[in-house]
Amino acid sequence: MGTQFILLCGMLGIAFSLQAQVMETFGDSVTAGTLSKTAVTETTYKSIQAIRSDLAKYVMLGKESYLTKYGSHENAWPAKLQQLIGVGNVNELHNYAVPRAVTADLLKHVKGASKTTHETMAFFFMGHNDICDSGLTPEQQAEKFVREYKTALLEWDKSRENSVAYIMDVGELHEMISTLNGYVWQKDTDKSYTCNDTWENFIPFCPAYSKLAKANKINEVVGKQIAAMNGSIDALIQDLNKSGVKNTFKHVKFWDTFHPEYSASDCFHLSQKGQQSLAEHVYKAIN
Repeated sequence: MGTQFILLCGMLGIAFSLQAQVMETFGDSVTAGTLSKTAVTETTYKSIQAIRSDLAKYVMLGKESYLTKYGSHENAWPAKLQQLIGVGNVNELHNYAVPRAVTADLLKHVKGASKTTHETMAFFFMGHNDICDSGLTPEQQAEKFVREYKTALLEWDKSRENSVAYIMDVGELHEMISTLNGYVWQKDTDKSYTCNDTWENFIPFCPAYSKLAKANKINEVVGKQIAAMNGSIDALIQDLNKSGVKNTFKHVKFWDTFHPEYSASDCFHLSQKGQQSLAEHVYKAIN
């Protein structure tokens, strides 16, 4: 995310070197690289309309090419992290991220992942799609998040040996939305287009975020939900350890200062700069 992006991790005592044979990642559209070849700083009315049209075709027809033309796994932070670690040190990279995934989907994704007896480093970056208009209190959101995560992580643990799972904080969406609230990406003589137009009209992943930002309630609602979810991860790991898991689980904590150039055209996903920055900070954390 930003140059001011700060990643603070309790990573002491890593169970294995950075020469793991397999690296795997589980997540949603951010980890899948969705729209990562676009940038809000380069967005025009014409380009956003084209993206909108292709996303609609992807949803209706299910044809991956309508989505991957704007960014895919090879443009996402896991591939960039593999390059930083060294391709020779990570022989295989499996990115199991699925656009629009919620934490409840993680069990299915873990079950669908390739079984391996090789030493593996796994990264889990979930929760971003759980929050939009959920109607849950922060406590309820965290309880649901932990329950669904635990089920999936126990399943992952069954089919791995001498491996480590890094559970990453849910990204602070409220900070990103606050930064991009009112951001003008095209200014014409008689009309300015902002990220609010994108959220509410062009690519309405979650129009509620824009409304909360305009009402100055994004931190109060979404911020508290994310804080509760992230605050529950350490207890989740303790609970996993009590369950007699075979592998090591680590909590990756991070806070970021978000800058517009790290946003994709939809004012929601990460551009190439954002993906690269995220990879660099994860790399620093695990060394």
